[in-house]
Amino acid sequence: MRTQTKIMILLLLTIAAFAGVFIGNQYIKQRQENLYLKANEQAKKLVIDNILTFKEKSFLSPVMDYSCWDEMVNYLNNPTKQWEDVNLTTLDAFHISHSWIYRKDFTKIYSDFDSTLFQEEIPLTREIIKNVFKGKGFCHFYMNVRDTLFEITGATIVPSSDNEHNTTPNGYFLIGKLWSKDYVAEMENE
Repeated sequence: MRTQTKIMILLLLTIAAFAGVFIGNQYIKQRQENLYLKANEQAKKLVIDNILTFKEKSFLSPVMDYSCWDEMVNYLNNPTKQWEDVNLTTLDAFHISHSWIYRKDFTKIYSDFDSTLFQEEIPLTREIIKNVFKGKGFCHFYMNVRDTLFEITGATIVPSSDNEHNTTPNGYFLIGKLWSKDYVAEMENE
């Protein structure tokens, strides 16, 4: 074999080696980028999930406090404006937009809403309440009312001794939160 042929083969092998290294490097770089993007996406999802979980827990707090309470059970049997003024006006502190109390026969005995956020009460029908509480002590769902999203959570009203809501419901306590542009922006900034 001539020297010129040997040099040509060596040159071609060197070019092939460099091409292999370059292609391998590009593959590794692309793989690293994909892994970084996937990890970044998972981290963002985790942050969003944590924010939503935190918001949901703070939203559940009044439901847990008010639904498992002997005084609320007594109120169902004898609703008075005075009791409502003393006990239910504190719901404003939880930044909710709607609240409802129903007897076990699904008769509404109390409702309130923040008219600065929404111009009228959200209609919760007997059928909606029956379906969301079917066999359960708690509910959590979303409603779209006139192109506005509402998050609603609730629990059966039971005596203070029944934290698990296993006894027969005396009534139903529900609260709603309007997902306004401001609320969504607040979550985006957290």
